Amino acid sequence: MKFRAKIVNHVSIRNFAQLVHVLSKAGKQLVLRIGPNKFAFVLSEKEIKANGVTAWCEFAPERCFSEYIMEGMSPENNEIYLEVSSDYLASVLSGLKSSQNTAGLKIKLTKKCVACLTIEIEVQTANSTSVCVHDIPITVLPPRSWTEYQQPQMPVFSVSMSLPDVKIVRKTIERLRHISPRVIITAKPQTHGKIIFSVESMSVKSSVTYTGLRMYEIEGMDPGQIDFGTDEEPVEPRIFEVEVEMKTLFQIISADSLKATSTICSIVDGRLIHLFYIFGDATLQYCIPSINSQE
Repeated sequence: MKFRAKIVNHVSIRNFAQLVHVLSKAGKQLVLRIGPNKFAFVLSEKEIKANGVTAWCEFAPERCFSEYIMEGMSPENNEIYLEVSSDYLASVLSGLKSSQNTAGLKIKLTKKCVACLTIEIEVQTANSTSVCVHDIPITVLPPRSWTEYQQPQMPVFSVSMSLPDVKIVRKTIERLRHISPRVIITAKPQTHGKIIFSVESMSVKSSVTYTGLRMYEIEGMDPGQIDFGTDEEPVEPRIFEVEVEMKTLFQIISADSLKATSTICSIVDGRLIHLFYIFGDATLQYCIPSINSQE
């Protein structure tokens, strides 16, 4: 069993550190899935059982890494699954989120007193080059548990549309979270999408609406099935909504390092919300179950 990878591109190094930081907000333990053509972080099964949230972050090895060498447990099981502390890993990489002097990031599977994920950070200045080495203890997962960490199977979504800039949405959630521990997310698939975040308490009812959002075609649905009406006979569009815990949504969306090139929000009516972030060489997705599905 062998694994060694290296990143030299500044943007890729920064994205890697930022995404690990974001994932550390969702759970304390991550499973790193390493394959010949796949490098992905998954929330551990313990974290999923705790709050029902699933997360999957995948990097394209051929685009992200300048060097990528791996040998799995066997020719039949040519993958490696490692459980690692997300807080520890995020702490090691925290300085890379904004550093301009990082010349390289190496990640290796090593054997010290225990199995470790060794992180080597090469820092280059005008006068010198230094290498900082961190050994993070990990647990190597046996093949019998691998089925728990496969890419999540997505249900058929009721509606999918883009979200505004994450910073804007984060400010909205920040304001609303002081009103109620729950938030209702409503989507209206009009010609241009509309999404509403609403909360209610004994004394206050508040909502924020975003309009003009890009709609995405849902696999298996004929766009002609959605009747937007005419100017003469407008048709009230169908409404899809889901109610989720404000704390969970805020933890996921509040990380200041999220700088995705595109964000897609999908809803399964009454069941869950799916957030899909697209980066240059990586993707990140979350499934947040509705409160009703957890009760």
